[in-house]
Formats: sequence, C-alpha cells, structure tokens
Amino acid sequence: MTTHAHNPHGMRGADAIGTEIAARGGITQVYVPTGGGGLLVATARGLGAAACRAAVISTQPAGCAPIARTLTGELSHPSIDEWSTHISGLMLPRPPDGEAAVAAVRSSGGWGVPVADEDAWAAQDLLARTEGIFVEPAAALALAAVRQDVEQGRLGAADQPCVVLTGHGLKDLGRFTASDRRPTPTTTEEIPQRLTRWLQQL
Repeated sequence: MTTHAHNPHGMRGADAIGTEIAARGGITQVYVPTGGGGLLVATARGLGAAACRAAVISTQPAGCAPIARTLTGELSHPSIDEWSTHISGLMLPRPPDGEAAVAAVRSSGGWGVPVADEDAWAAQDLLARTEGIFVEPAAALALAAVRQDVEQGRLGAADQPCVVLTGHGLKDLGRFTASDRRPTPTTTEEIPQRLTRWLQQL
C-alpha cells in the first residue's frame, strides 16, 4: 500500500526513487503522478536526503485533483466530495497522505498541475509511439503536465524536468474498452509485416 498513513515503514523503500533521480544530477523538477500522495512524499524525502534541490511537482487528473488544487490555492486542504476523472489509478478524493504531499511540494518550491484526462491519454499514446513505453494513463499524466507547463511558460530551455513513470499500461485499459477503440487483433504471422509498416512510418 503506497500510503504513509497505513504503511510508514514500507514506504521508506520508495525513497530510493528520489535518491536515484538525484544521482542523475542536473534535474530541476520532478513530476510525480499523485493519487494518495504517498509516492510523492517518499520521492521528495529521497531527493532531500541526497541534497537535491529539484522542485517536486504534483500532477493529478483535473477531475480529481485535491492535492494539486490545494497547491494552486483553490482549496484550503486536500479533500473533495465529487470527482469525474476516468484515470482509475488516481481516483482518491480524500488522499490519506494529502497534507504531507502538499507540505513536501511547498518545501521543495514545487507546484500542482491538474491535467485533463484527454491530455493524459494523448501522452500515453505519445510515449508508446515514440519511446516504445506503454504506461498506464496515471503515469502518462505526469508527462502531460510537463507539456502543459512548457506551453504555459512555466518551464524554459534551462530546465531539466524528470518524469516519474509508475505503472504499466495493462493496469488500466479502460480507454480501450469501447468497441471503436479496441485494438485490431494480430496473429503471430502478421507481426513481421506490421512491424515493417510501423518502422516505415518513423
């Protein structure tokens, strides 16, 4: 369970995410997909332990963004009663580590970014198409937040943001369940042909 409220000792292992990012060097912002807030708190703690001054950015779906909205000043504390997102991994209207996440972001000089579901899905497609990485929409949401911040002028050419990609795309296939969105099945005999066609499009 990725919450300090219920598993404080187990979550210490997630600090390694922050220390490994810090070891890379030069990172200016770390974008963390945020649901309950536990992963963000651990990542920020790991960054701090490694004396990394990167700003920690909380990214949440706009339809369920209690932490991000608190950071933008829209809410006084991270808790909401209604939500509308379809990003299943981040449907936590009352995040158990919400207050700790808000404090971690603020102390790092970071901010919150609410992202539309559609932008998260577009980022999921972009990662799969250009990098061959199939992540769940909850993870892709962090990349969408980077793009949003670039477009709004919050990030510049001197910044070196890092995106934490959490879960595999098979964790959340909800967007593909509609009949018009289902992938076309492929037989093993068709794979070489399809692969050749895909490579020719690059």
